Amino acid sequence: MLTQKERLTILFLLPIQHEKERRDLQESGKYRKSYRTMKQLTSEKYVWTEEDFGQMGWHDNTLYAIAILPDKYQLMLDIDYIFRWIDPLESGSFFTFLLSPSTLIFENVHGLSIDISEPFRPIQIQSIERFNPKPPPNADQIIRNTEWEWTIDLEVGVIRFESVGYKQYTRETPAIFSSQSIDFEKRGGISFSTSTPL
Repeated sequence: MLTQKERLTILFLLPIQHEKERRDLQESGKYRKSYRTMKQLTSEKYVWTEEDFGQMGWHDNTLYAIAILPDKYQLMLDIDYIFRWIDPLESGSFFTFLLSPSTLIFENVHGLSIDISEPFRPIQIQSIERFNPKPPPNADQIIRNTEWEWTIDLEVGVIRFESVGYKQYTRETPAIFSSQSIDFEKRGGISFSTSTPL
């Protein structure tokens, strides 16, 4: 639970009224895109970092909320993380998805720019990319040697910033769902919790 002392700034919450429309598209077979997701699930691991970036992917992850912790220079995302797309076993069946509600926190963030053209519709991440590694300006204070420029491409915009990296907390044991997102109530609504099952 975040306290007032942490001066949480929530920038937007994802509307969920179009969830049925997105599921209908998935079931019709018209919602299949290229993707890059976790290459291999390690069920015992519930906290992921920039060290795991090469084997992670965020394509089609639903984004529910964005928040900023100014005192900690953190950018926080509440997402449903897709660990794996599961191929249908029978012809004519549909993909299922191994999912968990997750909190993605970028650290030592600066130069933040958020451009979202349609915030009042379901928002999905297309990709998260990093480039141009360099020493952070406050390397002596944070004892970190490298930061990157980051781009989070959305269906309806883009988020850009510089950061030394991230921690992603898997809030629940991953489970199989027929949709790329979890029912809003079942996932516990909006959360930026860093609690994990283990």
